[in-house]
Amino acid sequence: MGYLRWWGAAPGEVLFQQGDNVPALYFIETGSVICDATLEDGRHMIIGFAMSGDGAFGAFEVFGGTPAACTATTYSAVTGWHMPAAQATMALEQIPGFANLITRSMARAASTFQHGYIQAVLREPHELIAMALLSATQPLQKVNQTTLAKVLGLTRQCVNKHLRQWAASGLVEIGYAGVRVVDREALKQVLQT
Repeated sequence: MGYLRWWGAAPGEVLFQQGDNVPALYFIETGSVICDATLEDGRHMIIGFAMSGDGAFGAFEVFGGTPAACTATTYSAVTGWHMPAAQATMALEQIPGFANLITRSMARAASTFQHGYIQAVLREPHELIAMALLSATQPLQKVNQTTLAKVLGLTRQCVNKHLRQWAASGLVEIGYAGVRVVDREALKQVLQT
């Protein structure tokens, strides 16, 4: 705990840029951070969110000695703790409990990434959209169709087409606040067809 520093950030603050050195490990108490990447040809994709309970983010780059694979920007106001990279490396070597915590955190993250990669490669676009909607525990507020498309690596037109079809069939409701699943069981059937 002596290495950790309390921190907070307003929405829209950049914590680190893609290609830069990651300056610290970040532990989120409240709020969320959006992680996005841009390819050399200009294509842009949201690759995930970091939020409370996810463990440390920035660990792969800090401990792997690699540049940031994405840009991390606060999606909402964030509070939490951060540990400068040099101190995190020292703590990993000197504090067994910390090494255990980080190893478990990185193993969970790697498993999640692997699962997501398999799903993304093997699923059709309509299945990816249905899975994203079904995994949300509440309406996808503040997440518009453009953001959903970037998260899934699809075009906005593709997402819109399927959402409109499902709205016409009564599976979802598209509103100003976001997308709400109306009939979960019927939407689950999309994954089996």
